[in-house]
Amino acid sequence: MTQNKHDVVWTIKVDAAFDKAAQRILELYGYKSKAEIVREAVREFLIRRGLANLLGGEVIVPGTSPMSPIEALGQIKAALTKVPKGELAVLANKARDDVAKEFLGEQE
Repeated sequence: MTQNKHDVVWTIKVDAAFDKAAQRILELYGYKSKAEIVREAVREFLIRRGLANLLGGEVIVPGTSPMSPIEALGQIKAALTKVPKGELAVLANKARDDVAKEFLGEQE
């Protein structure tokens, strides 16, 4: 990493479980470094808290929608009502299994 005169280097101490989680995120999502994960996490924190102006400019959040969360949930609900109940249950169970396997380390 090249460092310019405006860069600041952080040194943070984390426990082994946190480090292991960061390493797993590297493997799963293709980040180049743990520092990249931390930068993104802090950026998202600032955006969520309405403090994006601290980043020195207008922040564009990819995938943001002009509709309110209530409208978005209404559209999701409407779409789900068109899926046959049996098929929805199969998809929900598969999604649960995928999440358990990926994030909780559960085996089949």
